[in-house]
Amino acid sequence: MKKITVICLAGFFAGVVCLLLSGILPLAEFPAQLLFGFGIALMILGFSNLLSQLIVSKTETEETVKVKRVEENDERNIRIRERAGFRTSQVILGVLCVCALSSAFANFELYVTLLFVGLILLHGILLVGFQMYYEKRI
Repeated sequence: MKKITVICLAGFFAGVVCLLLSGILPLAEFPAQLLFGFGIALMILGFSNLLSQLIVSKTETEETVKVKRVEENDERNIRIRERAGFRTSQVILGVLCVCALSSAFANFELYVTLLFVGLILLHGILLVGFQMYYEKRI
């Protein structure tokens, strides 16, 4: 069995476990709902990725795999993916800043605002960490 298939199945079953735990464990309303939502998300992502893996594996031939491998290793395509990833990172950071400010001005619970601030800090830490990692690696 392919590694990606095992990961998809693990995600699906982790979602099932989260759903079961949200109904069985005597949790307060908010943690139970959070666990339920997380379980649904894991189940959907695991199932959809598993389904796409099964469909892709049936349509791939040696020739299409070879063409795909050449396209993935093409320097222009690598640069395009790098730029798209960086631009996505910038947009997500902007969205997080807007959400943090909006939640602060709208008098949301403190933990909601702190969650957005924590994600902004995590973004910065990851950015610096990955830059240091790739400077040493490349």
